[in-house]
Amino acid sequence: MSVEKMIKEIAKDAREAACKLRSIDTQKKNSALEILAEKLLQEKDRIAKENAKDLSTAEKKGLSPAMIDRLTLDENAIQSMARGLGEIVSLPDPVGKTTGMWKRPNGWKWVVSGFPWELLALYMNPGPM
Repeated sequence: MSVEKMIKEIAKDAREAACKLRSIDTQKKNSALEILAEKLLQEKDRIAKENAKDLSTAEKKGLSPAMIDRLTLDENAIQSMARGLGEIVSLPDPVGKTTGMWKRPNGWKWVVSGFPWELLALYMNPGPM
């Protein structure tokens, strides 16, 4: 499967999941995030072990040191991800809430509303360490 096809498939699956998540109450979403944070910490050794395999492959394929650093999931990165999930739980649930609205000169109305979890993956990407 090509990378482009894989990304499109992931995006399609995320969109479908987001539609389902819109109907789930805040308590259940927060509970899921807390469980995910716990699982990250419980599985940190296995995650690090599997990540080491990925890093080895990345080095063999000639990825740059900066990219390898970005792909590295050490204990600190995993703990940071778990803390980030906890921070999301502490925020108000934005799903379904309008946070802004304005009318453009051409008559179009723009509405900014809360998002489901589509952006969670972006939040979880720690970027350069």
